[in-house]
Amino acid sequence: MKKLLIILLGMVLLSYIVFGDCTSQNDAIMGYNFGSSTTDENRTDIATNRHNLTFTGGAIERTGFIDFGSFYDDSGPGKASVANPELFTQLSNWSFICWMNNTDGTSGGFYFSEADASTDSDFAMFGVDSSGDGGAAKLLYITSGGTDITVEGGADLPENTWVHMVFTRAGNLFRIYINGELDSTDSAAVAALNNADIQSYGLGDRLSPLNPFTGVLDECYNYNRTISNVEINESYNAGAGCQPYVVPPFNPSISVSLIAPANNTISNNQTVLFVYNTIAEQSIISNCSLLGNFSGTFTINQTNSSGINNNSNSSFTINNLQDGDFIWNVECTNNESNVSRAVRNFTLFIDTINPLIIPAIRLDANLTVVFNGTLVAQINFTDNRELFSVNISETGNGNTLFNTSNIGATSFNIALNVSVSTTVANTLNVTVCDSSTAQLIKDIDNKVDKQGLKYVMKKKFFIIDEEWIHIYPKDYNNYNVPKTNKKTDRYDFTFNKKTNPNAVETFVVESSHRIDIPKLQIKAGHLVIPDIGNGFWLDFVNIEATNVTIIRINENKVEIQIQGLKSKKISFNSIGELNCVSETFFFGNLNPTQQFLTSLLVNTLTEINLTITEDPITVRNATATLTYNVTQIGERNTSNFTVEVTTPSEVGGNGTNVSFTWTLTVNGETQTIPTASHVVNNFIVDNCTELSTQAINFTLRDETNSTLITQDLTGAFTYNIGGANKSFTFSATSVETFQICIFPNDISINADYIMTYESADRPQRTFRNPSAILTNASVEVPLFSLNDSLGIFVRFRVIDTFQNPLDDVLSEMKLTIASVLRTIESKFTDDSGLVTFFADPTELYTFVFSKSGFETTTTVLRPTAIDIFSVTLTSTEAAEVLPPSTGITYSFTPKNQILNNNTNVNFGFNLTSNIRFITNCTFFIKNGSTILSQSNTTFDNDNCNINITQNTNSFTRLIAEAQYTLNETINITISTQYEVREIFVGNFSLQTFINDVKDFTASGFDDRTRTIIAFIIIFSLTAIASSKLAVFNDPENLLVLVWVLVVFFSYIGFFILNFNTIPEITGLPEGWLKQWIISIVFSLFVGGYFINRIKR
Repeated sequence: MKKLLIILLGMVLLSYIVFGDCTSQNDAIMGYNFGSSTTDENRTDIATNRHNLTFTGGAIERTGFIDFGSFYDDSGPGKASVANPELFTQLSNWSFICWMNNTDGTSGGFYFSEADASTDSDFAMFGVDSSGDGGAAKLLYITSGGTDITVEGGADLPENTWVHMVFTRAGNLFRIYINGELDSTDSAAVAALNNADIQSYGLGDRLSPLNPFTGVLDECYNYNRTISNVEINESYNAGAGCQPYVVPPFNPSISVSLIAPANNTISNNQTVLFVYNTIAEQSIISNCSLLGNFSGTFTINQTNSSGINNNSNSSFTINNLQDGDFIWNVECTNNESNVSRAVRNFTLFIDTINPLIIPAIRLDANLTVVFNGTLVAQINFTDNRELFSVNISETGNGNTLFNTSNIGATSFNIALNVSVSTTVANTLNVTVCDSSTAQLIKDIDNKVDKQGLKYVMKKKFFIIDEEWIHIYPKDYNNYNVPKTNKKTDRYDFTFNKKTNPNAVETFVVESSHRIDIPKLQIKAGHLVIPDIGNGFWLDFVNIEATNVTIIRINENKVEIQIQGLKSKKISFNSIGELNCVSETFFFGNLNPTQQFLTSLLVNTLTEINLTITEDPITVRNATATLTYNVTQIGERNTSNFTVEVTTPSEVGGNGTNVSFTWTLTVNGETQTIPTASHVVNNFIVDNCTELSTQAINFTLRDETNSTLITQDLTGAFTYNIGGANKSFTFSATSVETFQICIFPNDISINADYIMTYESADRPQRTFRNPSAILTNASVEVPLFSLNDSLGIFVRFRVIDTFQNPLDDVLSEMKLTIASVLRTIESKFTDDSGLVTFFADPTELYTFVFSKSGFETTTTVLRPTAIDIFSVTLTSTEAAEVLPPSTGITYSFTPKNQILNNNTNVNFGFNLTSNIRFITNCTFFIKNGSTILSQSNTTFDNDNCNINITQNTNSFTRLIAEAQYTLNETINITISTQYEVREIFVGNFSLQTFINDVKDFTASGFDDRTRTIIAFIIIFSLTAIASSKLAVFNDPENLLVLVWVLVVFFSYIGFFILNFNTIPEITGLPEGWLKQWIISIVFSLFVGGYFINRIKR
């Protein structure tokens, strides 16, 4: 037989020609192609010794293939046969290829057989199993010696579809390939067919029509060797319909299978062991090479030429393999220079890159702060393959701020906007996991349950499984005990089935916790249990699996359906822990709080406070700005922000809400604190026409008996709270009482008021109280007046120890009435130091003079009309210094204190300084606190002379006020007040005329000037009288006239000799002799003259 085979091979070599490009059939020893013509060559083999087919059962249609479903005989479907094929006799290595289309899936049948023509006892048959829809491939090999083997394919073959089928024998190993892929494998020590009577070769059925095949066949080839995976792939990829092929010389094949890492493995181990298996039955393997795109190009990485044995595993190792997606294969060469690779390339993923947490810059630098209880932050997560879960929690109160899983993306962004606790410094714990494995896996308890594996991660009370994952076959009764192995980063698991796998094998995964199905499914059957530890993953990667389907049963249970399994030993890649990364960030919780008074008065200075909790880790700098009543106040740089503000000077109605807002900037980020407000109330003083809370009850009384009388009253109040000045003026006619009311009723108002009152028979009096306090505890203030027939005017001149007049000295005239010392009249001295009272000359009055910086002086006296009393106030300063008034002379014009309404008045102020420089000078005309006019245009170092023309309109009181500065350090304010009213003739009297003349002469002129003026007036009047009036032609009469004029001008103060040599006379007012000395001397002269005249 061997000689016959050698001769046959020699004949094949002699007849070697090329008919086409389907190189996978180049060395077939027998083959049949079917064209579309009727010539025999369409149904003859391509070997040198043609074995023509003989068709039985009727005619055959030739349409590019042989059809066993289109012609029949009495015994069944048609059949083609050939005698003496000499194919499998005594061969231990062979192959058979054929394209098949099963048109009746329920019938099955053998479409090839070689058997003993007489007994049909030694045979090899290939076909389709009749069980199932479409059936699976089936190999049946029986010898007369009693040994046999049956190899059944895995999944059912599709019906009415072309399928490429390969059956091979390599020693004791029998294989079936479907569409270029290994379908099933089995082994048995079966002898070769050795019956010499074998002479029949059939297509379509056995020789005895027991298993007819219904369908179509094309391109069927027989080989006397085991063809390689490469040849199988080439034949499959060429497709059906190739042209006849020539038979090349014998070329023994090599079979290469890739073992590990399994296809589509994801690993974080950069040291990789590549394991492969080689089979070379008829040759010796010279070397094998590892191919891959490890450096970017798919090429040979390394070669091994020793230690490679037939049907054994060998390996290659690559160290420090960088992250990436790689394709690899193994290529082997035998001693016949034949080269073969594994049927398909495997894919390997190296992933050592952890997922990245990329926070916003402020969060990464621990600069994030919470302004109003809400954390606003942004975090981005990335992974080079697949993000699975993100968890963000806050340590302040343990809250989970964000938690999600099964992201299924390589990039994921979170914009946090969540409420957080009020802890000072909070910690943000961020954890992200990808769907790959951690670098190391801890020991996990496992046990066999339902012929599956139960991995227990945590137990309760050491006996109760609390956290676990259970993987088992659904049909576990048909399985033996499984096995699991711990590796560096995972556990693999293997199930052992008692029989060959079904077309679809189902496995069940159950867990104590929720099972997620990752969206990307980068590995077959990829599952994640996120809530056990950091999370666990598992997959069902298997070298034989062609399709994996996941079916969810419930939240904690899924089924995995796997197709394409062939081996009873079913191994899956792994179970491991998720690869997780955690980072901690700090954020500051400012907890801003505001402190302020909720109710205030207008023009009140108050503090508004903003406090933040300042954590030194997260708060680098902080500023705050307060916007109050639409006006921005200012900013501070501290954690305690306090701004002083003044409430509005006026508000609508009696009160209104005034809002304010803090703008807080921390670490360069600005936020607005919610707007707050407080109530601002007006404070008001009136004559109880609008208000009802009485503070003062003025009663107009007779000084002699305290009875109520009616008088005309005018008044002016200047009042304030905390420095906010307001004014109120009023008048009343013929009243006995007059009331003052305040608002709000629970406050104290500081007031400075002046009351003037008079009637036709009672001269005007003034009552001034510069330090009144108005409250809801009403007080009576009696205003006493005196009938003009009962009183006289008494004048005081107040000076200091340097003889300088003192203005603004509070001068009070008091009288004991009904055993109570009452203030009868009070007013301030004018700029010349003068003050006038109307008093009863029969009463003993107490006069009190007080001024800040001076000792108060009290004088008790019974006034006389002709007296001008001088009062000296002593300074309270410890050291004697020149007072600011030293060397200063000034005057206001007009001198008259009463002005007529609706009149243009020329107001003037004149100031001369002989010692200090005048560095500022301003003249004001005011109505209360309201400035009507002002000027500072005319002044130099020595003089200030300013004039202002102002219409008196309907004002009741005007103030002429001057403010000047000496040597840029001494600020002085002086003023005089004018009453403004309609002036009638009935107001004139000799007393008022004399008083007005005194006021005029006492201001603006020094003593020498007044004396000269008096002499000029006396001389002029004497000359006119002597020339115009006959009565004064007499010298005695003329002398009397001169004497009267001298006495008059002495009385009004024009003949004051202010010499220190003139002594003071005890019991007489100070300066009396200086005022009257000229009059006394002249009187002595006149008296002497008349005595002398009488003696004549």
